[in-house]
Amino acid sequence: MNILATLLVATGAIYLFEQGGLKRWHVILVFMAGGCIVEGNWFALAVCVTAYRYCQSPTVLRLSSFMASLVVLGLFINANQWAFAVLPVILIAPYVRISLKRQRHLFYWFYPAHLAVILLARISIGIY
Repeated sequence: MNILATLLVATGAIYLFEQGGLKRWHVILVFMAGGCIVEGNWFALAVCVTAYRYCQSPTVLRLSSFMASLVVLGLFINANQWAFAVLPVILIAPYVRISLKRQRHLFYWFYPAHLAVILLARISIGIY
C-alpha cells in the first residue's frame, strides 16, 4: 500500500478518537488492522496520530511519543533519515495560525501537477 492508504487509516483513527465514547475503542481495531496493511506499519500510523495530537495541544509527552515513532520509522523501518526533516515543521506548527479558505478541488489538480513536475525534473537530469 502507499502513503495515501496510510493517511486514510490515520485519518480514520483520528476521526474515531475525536468522536469519543465507545468509538474510541474502535480506534484500536482501525489502528491494529490498518497497521498490518499500510506502508510503514504501525509506526507510520503512530507518526501521523502523535503529530496530530502534538499539534492539537503541545506537551512534552506528546512530543516524546512523536519523536519515538519517528525514530523507529526513520531509522529501522524505512532506513531513511529524511523523515527527520519534518521536525522543525512539527515543532513550529502548534504556534502558527494560518487561515485559509477551503479549496474543495485543489488536491485533484495539485497531486497530478506535482507528479508531472517530478517526472520532468527526473527527465531533465537523466533519471527515468
